[in-house]
Amino acid sequence: MNMNKSRNSHNGFTLIELLVVIAIIAILAAILFPVFARARENARRASCMSNLKQIGLGTMMYIQDYDERYPLGIVGDIGLTGADKISGSPYCDNMPCSMFTVNDGHAAGGSGKIMSWMDLLQPYTKSVQIFVCPSQSSMSYSGYGYSLYINNLRISPEIPIVQAQLNNPSVTAMMMDCNNPYCVYANPSDSFNPLNDVRNSAPHLDGYNMAFADGHVKWLNKNNPIGINTTANLNKYWKGLDS
Repeated sequence: MNMNKSRNSHNGFTLIELLVVIAIIAILAAILFPVFARARENARRASCMSNLKQIGLGTMMYIQDYDERYPLGIVGDIGLTGADKISGSPYCDNMPCSMFTVNDGHAAGGSGKIMSWMDLLQPYTKSVQIFVCPSQSSMSYSGYGYSLYINNLRISPEIPIVQAQLNNPSVTAMMMDCNNPYCVYANPSDSFNPLNDVRNSAPHLDGYNMAFADGHVKWLNKNNPIGINTTANLNKYWKGLDS
């Protein structure tokens, strides 16, 4: 009889035992949740790098087809009707220009939708989704910016530069993470500067991804010199003038 009472008295947990279990679970959660969050962001960073790698390879295929010339940043303003006002090109419903709202202050018309470098590369990438970074919150704009300097080194408004004009394409910025609607152009000295944005938000583990002018992609810490606005850095990493 006494033996049965002894067994029954241990059928449940005491309050102290429950509190200890809850405390252990809370400690484990505090340890593991940041690990899970970092693992998830690692996956997003890898997906972003894959996007930029495909964009970089698409760019390399593009320049092979166009006498080694890089795409222009902006081709024209497609206006409210969807037709390119500058070149008279047809509608681009399946192209990025119909997908993303971007800053078109540099183009005529001011509709908010423009035909850009993404449209020129789309036949090579065969995808619109790769222009959206997996860590960005909105699908209404591109997740990547194109170098203003590569665009502005063009020979004329319609004729872009050739790769041979860059002293060192492997360290010259071409496309990069951009977390705002102003992602057509990118440069450290511009008021709409993706690098200012990524240096503050660092979307991928305290850094950002960048595709260089030779097509390769690299993750950079947010304090990397490439994002610091000095004449030497602009010449080396953006204008491709220093070897």
